[in-house]
Order: sequence, then C-alpha cells, then structure tokens
Amino acid sequence: MKKQILSALMFVAAIFVTGNLPAQQPEKVYSIVKEVHPFEWYQAQAKAWKSVLDKAPKNGPGWIYYYTANRMARITDRSRWEAARGEYFKNLSDIVEMAGKAVPGTYESIYIKLYNNSIDYPDCEKDLLRAYELGGGRAEILGEMVLWYEVKRNGEKRREFNKQWFLSNDIAAGILNYNYNVLQTLDDDAIILTAGDNDTYPLWMLQDVLGLKPGVAVLNIPLLTKEDYRKKIFEALQIPEIQFNAENYRDGDSLSALRKVILTQVLEKAKRPVYLALTTDTRYYLDAEIQKNLYLSGLAMRYQKKEFDNLGVIRRHFENDYLLDYLKVNFAFDPSAAVVAQMNTGYLPSLVKLCSHYRLSGEGEKLAVVRQLIATISAKAGRAEEVKEYNDCE
Repeated sequence: MKKQILSALMFVAAIFVTGNLPAQQPEKVYSIVKEVHPFEWYQAQAKAWKSVLDKAPKNGPGWIYYYTANRMARITDRSRWEAARGEYFKNLSDIVEMAGKAVPGTYESIYIKLYNNSIDYPDCEKDLLRAYELGGGRAEILGEMVLWYEVKRNGEKRREFNKQWFLSNDIAAGILNYNYNVLQTLDDDAIILTAGDNDTYPLWMLQDVLGLKPGVAVLNIPLLTKEDYRKKIFEALQIPEIQFNAENYRDGDSLSALRKVILTQVLEKAKRPVYLALTTDTRYYLDAEIQKNLYLSGLAMRYQKKEFDNLGVIRRHFENDYLLDYLKVNFAFDPSAAVVAQMNTGYLPSLVKLCSHYRLSGEGEKLAVVRQLIATISAKAGRAEEVKEYNDCE
C-alpha cells in the first residue's frame, strides 16, 4: 500500500502543463502559480512583447509581461529557453537592466528588480516601499511585502499586508479552499513543511485574515535556505541549527542537498507534530528512513515513528472537517481554474484509500460519493486515464 501511495503522491507533486496554441498577439502574462501555459505560449509572448518594446520602450506593463514570459519559459523548459537565448529570450538580469534604463524609477522597473532578486539585496526594503507607494497597493507587490515581513519575523506587518492582499481577490478562491482543508488536516500546534507559493502564502493568509489555526507553523523549505531566517525560525521552534558545508557538493547539487538536510532536521528534531505538504518535492523524502515514518493523513503527510490509524484520520477529515462543495461546482469565472484543478489532485491519494475502505466495508452511499469526487477531480485536471492506473477501488 505504501508503494501505491508514494506513486500517487509523486503523481500529485509533478507539474502538469496545459494550455492553448501559441499566441501571436501580446497578452497579459502571469506566473504559473496563477495561469499555466506550455513553453510555446511563453515563447510566443516573449517574441510579441519584445516586438512591442522595440517600438515603444516606455511601455511599463510591457516590461513586466516580457520579463514574466521569459521567466515562465525558463521554468517550463529551461533547456529550450537556454537554447533559444538571443533575440527575444534574454537573461532575466539583463531584462531588469534594460527596464531600468527604459523606464527608470517606475513601478514596473522596481517591481521587476524585486521579482528577480526577491529579498536578497541591500536596498530591498527601500524598493519594496517605493513600489508599494507607486503601485497603489497592486496585488503582486502585496505578496512581496508579506514575504519581506515574514522573513523579518514582523507578524504585525505580515498581517497588515495579508489583509490588503486578501481584499484584492488576487488568490483564487479554489486555492484558498484547498489550503483551508490543509489546515484542517493539521494539529493545532503542528509544523507543516511546504514547497512553493500556492501551498504557503494562502496558509499564511488564512491564519492572518481569518484567524484559522494560528498556532500552526508554516515553514517553506526553499525559504529556510536563507540562513538568518532559518536561525530565527529554528530558535523559536527549539530546533537545533543544521551543520551544512556546501563545498561538499558539486555546483547545482548543494541547494537541493541543503533543502533535504533542512527537511530532515525539522522532521527529526522538532518537538511538535510535523507534516509534509503533498506538494513537497518527492526527492527530499525518498530516503527509506523518512518514508517508513510518513503517513498519509488527508491533504498532508504526518511524520511519526509510532504507527497510527491514518485511515481513521482520513475518514474523519473527509466526513467531518473538510469543506468540499467547491470541488463540485464553481459559480464564478476563475482564470486560475487550471491551476486549481491540478492542485485538487492532492485529494486523490486519500480518496482512493477511502474508496477501497468503503467498498470493503459495504458503505455503498459513501462509496458512491467518493467515486464521484475521484471522477470529478481527475476529469477537471485532465488526468482521468492516469488516475485509473493506481485506483483499484472500482
């Protein structure tokens, strides 16, 4: 069964890219955390926006979309992006420099600089505050403000900007719904290790704005690679600091190795219940010693060295704790619908386990409900055929 569950989780954690045929006209380009397109679409958009900027270099929004098209193309298929660098695919730092010369001091040039460097340069706070002032509270800068004050461990400011971000309706309702159910999976004093934007920011937002599970510590693994931040977090949670020498690893391997060491340290040394988000990169916990102590618990995996009834926990969450109506119907247009659909595949490993249980226990009505949820989620995600490969409850 564990092999079956691991296979299902690897299916969930993978990035699935869907989209339309390459666009020929310049369109708004967003991060893949909001909208997902194939490499060819980002390539076409990079070409289109480069053409626009060649004729109108003062087009501020155009610089954001051109930068984002390049960045998303690189994320989607780095080798193809690198092979085509030249006319329209540019190094991201070069685009930042180009925008700084074309539209200096504007919201767009400052935002691109922040987006490219995150919080890793001396004038970051100054630029953040200036971009916030110039942007009039635009949603994308609010996320950067939340990140900044999280790293600075300023909870009051993080709450302030999370409330503004929440009111902007920038994060899709489906993503908030999913993360609400993640929180319901966790003990009130739990630690959850997360991997990216859509499994981290919404949890912070739900805590700060709606007051949900405020005692849960949401730890983003990539963010914990920042030493000063990690030391503050580990000290607050009474976790010993790690010993890590990057010189022991070849270029490109050290960051991945550091993340695995951080994950292992939290799992082994934390004095509170620890969970892994289902979106966590499977490479970080393929170690046999880690795997044998991971128990699927709904929308997270609990790390525990004592065996426990995870089937009972999963059943309780789905029958009593989770809010699931949003999986069945959506009454509003959602540009992030494809992203939400892929995220919702996180329910499938537990639903498959429940399906087998209800079938064996003869609970026909509940079996029918679960089968319908599996069918709906997998169909919306375009994964129906693949789900059949590990779904043995039919």
